[in-house]
Amino acid sequence: AIAGNSDELSDYPFLIHYSEPISPLTHSEEATSNLIFCAKHGIPVNYTPALLAGSTGPVTLAGALSVAAAEALSGLVIHQLTNKGAPIISGVAETNIDMRYTTVSYTSPEFRLTHSAYADLFHHYGIPIWGTAGCSDSQFPDLQTGSEYAFTLLNAALDGANLIHDCGYL
Repeated sequence: AIAGNSDELSDYPFLIHYSEPISPLTHSEEATSNLIFCAKHGIPVNYTPALLAGSTGPVTLAGALSVAAAEALSGLVIHQLTNKGAPIISGVAETNIDMRYTTVSYTSPEFRLTHSAYADLFHHYGIPIWGTAGCSDSQFPDLQTGSEYAFTLLNAALDGANLIHDCGYL
């Protein structure tokens, strides 16, 4: 309604749909339907796995990255087979889980390493990438927050992220 009609939305999209597979290696009916709908209508979609190393995927960084990249790339194939050239951005939100507290370590060094690795992989394929940055594992706005914001943003910029997500996330 805001765009006027579906053709005008396809010509000048002002939104992006966010959808994820379910790790490990599962494309739900809803996620697949979203991919196909967005592809058919030219609506940009961000299809990004959120694998947790040691929980919903392998504990090793290489293993977790391999599974998450397979999830992202298989979603890309579904999307592009529906409408070749339809706008999509992908990437991987693969991070480790703190087994003691069962929390996600959102700014851990391992997360940044896998971010850099999939950025290289997706750039090699010519696929625009999504990345998280400007976020912190701190519970309060403090020195930890500031340093994590800065280093995650620097890392995402150096990785060449096309879309930076989660800025200001604590």
